[in-house]
Amino acid sequence: MFNSVALDVVISLVFIYLLYSLLATTVLELIASGFRFRAKILERAIFRMLEDDCNIPVCKSGKPGCYILLFAGWVITALAISLGASFWFDLLNKFMKLRASLANSSVDDKQK
Repeated sequence: MFNSVALDVVISLVFIYLLYSLLATTVLELIASGFRFRAKILERAIFRMLEDDCNIPVCKSGKPGCYILLFAGWVITALAISLGASFWFDLLNKFMKLRASLANSSVDDKQK
C-alpha cells in the first residue's frame, strides 16, 4: 500500500489489535449485561461517593520516595503544559518531516 513492508505490517497489526479489542469488548458487554454487573458496580460506586469516608490513598507505602516521585510527576506535567501548544505542534511537525524524509530515502534506496 505505501511501498513499505514494515509500515504495512504495523498497520495490519494495529488493525488486528483493534479488531480483537472490539471483539473482547463485545463479549465483555454481553457477560456484564447477562450477570447485571453494571448495576452492581454502579450501586457500589454511588454508595462510596455518598459516604463521608474520604481516605483516598495517594501513596500507599507512605515512604518518602513515593512522595518524591509524585512531586516529580507534577513538576514534569507542569513543565510540559507550560511549553504550550505551539511547541508541541512544532515538535509534531518535525517528527512528520523526519518520517517523510526517511520514507523518501527508503524509496530512493529501492530505486537504485
